[in-house]
Amino acid sequence: MFKKSDENPQLGIFSSPTEYFRDSKKKEYLKNDSWHNRFRNHVVMRVDESIFRPLYSNGTGAPNASIRILVGMMILKEGQGWSDAQLFENCAYNLLVRSALGLMSLEDAEPVSSTYYLFRRNLVDYAREHGEDLFKKCQGQITRDQLLEFEVSGKQVRMDSKLVGSNIAWYSRYELIHETLRLFINEREEHIFNKSLSKEMFSLIESIQGETGNKVVYRSTKAEVDARFVELGKLMYRFIGLFKKHDYGHYQTLKAVFEQQYSVGRDKTVVPLEKEKVSAKSIQSPHDTDCHYRDKDGNKVKGYSVNVTETCDQPGDDKDTALNLITDTEVTVASAPDNGFLEQALDRTQEIISDKIEKVYADGAY
Repeated sequence: MFKKSDENPQLGIFSSPTEYFRDSKKKEYLKNDSWHNRFRNHVVMRVDESIFRPLYSNGTGAPNASIRILVGMMILKEGQGWSDAQLFENCAYNLLVRSALGLMSLEDAEPVSSTYYLFRRNLVDYAREHGEDLFKKCQGQITRDQLLEFEVSGKQVRMDSKLVGSNIAWYSRYELIHETLRLFINEREEHIFNKSLSKEMFSLIESIQGETGNKVVYRSTKAEVDARFVELGKLMYRFIGLFKKHDYGHYQTLKAVFEQQYSVGRDKTVVPLEKEKVSAKSIQSPHDTDCHYRDKDGNKVKGYSVNVTETCDQPGDDKDTALNLITDTEVTVASAPDNGFLEQALDRTQEIISDKIEKVYADGAY
């Protein structure tokens, strides 16, 4: 059931954090230009929740959690580089983060993890089914409001592209490796612990047995997942060599997944393959080795090149700098040429700025 957030929530006499601050702390907490107040006022409170109405039923079921808080959580997580565990911890106990999200009372409950994950999954499912990214639409609406309030012209814009990695794709690869190893270890446990392995490898094996891949991802930062992904590859390579004469059961899956996800240098160094080099036909689950990526009706979910467009107004006579805002972002396959971004990026930017674009700054590849 869709329900908009309360625009004017009532604070209890003793539930506001300001009641427990004194002097300078209280003054700093209440300053309009403090980051948490700016984020709440200029991002969270600008979210048009009706954009997300298609994700919810029209029945009389339980109302959804505050959509603008869920959107704010997603933005903070990516902006701060937090793991999911760090996000939920900060939303529960960090007063500045709670203020940034509009949780102004100590009694306000943040969305639970299951609600957060369901919201994200519904966004992805809706985009696949309808070809519309509601989160991106919301970002455009927020930027449009900011452009109007701060009188950003947008007559001049600039754009540039950069190759980036996809957290979602990377995490799914990690879980694939973790689960493939877990199945193989459980199958060969008695034999594995009789092998000559390092203390570090035995410790890694025990951690794989004791924790599922999604839990590792939940509590880990991107950098930690990166490092562990490499260590798991080394362990897989070691197992492939140790058990090559006993290639029954999960051995063939272990070997196939390793060959699809890693390369081995002349010095026997194990290196993860670049994501764009991983075949769409690679194994997606050790439980179903026939499961592949699909290209259905031309809809492909693959992309590691991001194009960013922003205004580049010049400062006025009475200002040292001018406020400029990002107006469009686009992610696509890494092989996409820069000139393929230009037209659509300008069209989307023109939709949210009031003045007509007169000049575009970009490098020669555009």
